[in-house]
Amino acid sequence: YKLLIEPIESVLPASPDQEIVIVPCPVLTNLPFAALYDENSSTYLSQKYPLRIVPTIRLLATPAATVATEENSHSDGILNSVVVGNPIVPSFVLRNGKKWQHRDLKGAEGEAIHVA
Repeated sequence: YKLLIEPIESVLPASPDQEIVIVPCPVLTNLPFAALYDENSSTYLSQKYPLRIVPTIRLLATPAATVATEENSHSDGILNSVVVGNPIVPSFVLRNGKKWQHRDLKGAEGEAIHVA
C-alpha cells in the first residue's frame, strides 16, 4: 500500500463508490491488490473502493469499457481517470537483504498516454 497506493492517493476518487481499475505490470500480476493494507486508516484497499483488475490496458479502450455514466464523468461526458504508465518507483531492500529496483516498462508509458 505504501509503495503503490499512497503516492497516488490524493488523486484517487473522493467517493468510496467509484471503482478503481488496476492494470498491473507483469511483476505485479499476482499481487493481491484487494489485500493491500492502509495502516493509517486500518483498512484494506478493497474496503475503500470497488476494484477491477484487468490484464491489459487495451481492454479499457473498447467501447463497452468506456461508456460514460453520471457517476464517472464530467458534464461534458469525459470520463474521470488517473492513468499511470511507467512510474518512478524507489528502490528498496527486500527481507532477504537483496536490493530491488523497478525496471522501465517498455511501451507502458505510450499505452497510458494513448488511453488518457
